[in-house]
Amino acid sequence: MFLCPRAHFKTVIIDGAFAYTGSSNLTGASRRAKSEFRHNF
Repeated sequence: MFLCPRAHFKTVIIDGAFAYTGSSNLTGASRRAKSEFRHNF
């Protein structure tokens, strides 16, 4: 990743097993959109 002053990242951890981090909003449309700023672990 790189520094982007306009982006504000979100992180969600579910049941201590899954993590999501990215700049997109947590809506259905945003989660389906392709983005280099979104990663699922």
